[in-house]
Amino acid sequence: MAIFRKSKPILMKVTGGLTAQLLALLCAIYLSQKFKRPFQIRYFSDSTGTYWPFEIEKLLKSSELESIVATRGLETNKFVAPGSYIANLPLRQKKSNSHKFFWLTYRFKIDRLVKNFCREYVVEGKISRLKQVPKNINTVTGIFPPILEREVISEMSKRVENSGYPNPFKRPTEKISLVIHYRLGDMRKMPARNSQFGGHGVVDPGVFKEVLEKVEVQEEISKIVVVSDEPEIALQLLKEAGFDNLSAANSNNPWENLITIGSAKIFVGSMSQFSIFGAVLCHLNKGQVFLPSNTYGRGSTVEDLGISEFNYIDYRYLGTDHWVFNHGISDNNS
Repeated sequence: MAIFRKSKPILMKVTGGLTAQLLALLCAIYLSQKFKRPFQIRYFSDSTGTYWPFEIEKLLKSSELESIVATRGLETNKFVAPGSYIANLPLRQKKSNSHKFFWLTYRFKIDRLVKNFCREYVVEGKISRLKQVPKNINTVTGIFPPILEREVISEMSKRVENSGYPNPFKRPTEKISLVIHYRLGDMRKMPARNSQFGGHGVVDPGVFKEVLEKVEVQEEISKIVVVSDEPEIALQLLKEAGFDNLSAANSNNPWENLITIGSAKIFVGSMSQFSIFGAVLCHLNKGQVFLPSNTYGRGSTVEDLGISEFNYIDYRYLGTDHWVFNHGISDNNS
């Protein structure tokens, strides 16, 4: 039995966009190296409530992709852009369906009993839980935290290099004074998670300004680059908060944007897995990192990530009456 377990792949259940997938791959490599077992990825393209294509297939060996799963009866090919909000997701429909039943089992934590029985381990975005994954586990699921182990980073860099994508793990040839990642997109278009602020949670641009005022800058900040899924709106919000010398990232390619973040002397992120992955790259290149101290008022980011070298700041979020929540939004599919 022990020999069989060691040869059986660890199944990683993965959701989310590019950087969520990259974080999952980091964790898969970590567990594979730790337990000397292969891994396989089963990807769910729309279970987060937004549509994300699978973008890391070139980083995998042919045996490492188990399957790509879409919600039954949902046509995701009609969504033009990654991150599209799925209004007709079965969970959001008024009529009863199996998806709502499974959500209730999750809501009341009944699903944990089933998962434990099937040897499925939920990471919950916490590095402490990732390190407690049993060696005989069948399946690992949940939000995945970043990994800084040298062997894991080295393997990840090799995979990106071999894929032909721009490699954000390479040392930057030129440093940028300050990079801000301002996540908008689905965060302003999705329903509110908290009655105190609009959308799913858009950072008050004043927070970015306050971070810059607190940091001890060794030299003049001559260049501020903004990475955003909606750069024009991001620049407008930051200008209203008193920023100048702003410029949007030169590319909308996420790999190149990660290189930009990794090149930052100072990086200020949003509550986003893109920011978390970018923060790892910036940190590896000796940059200063600033991230939210908690997830919209809950938990502790430093405890979840386990990276004390990052700076964690209390963030605020824009209220329901801010113009950004009505700008260019004609329906939930925009």
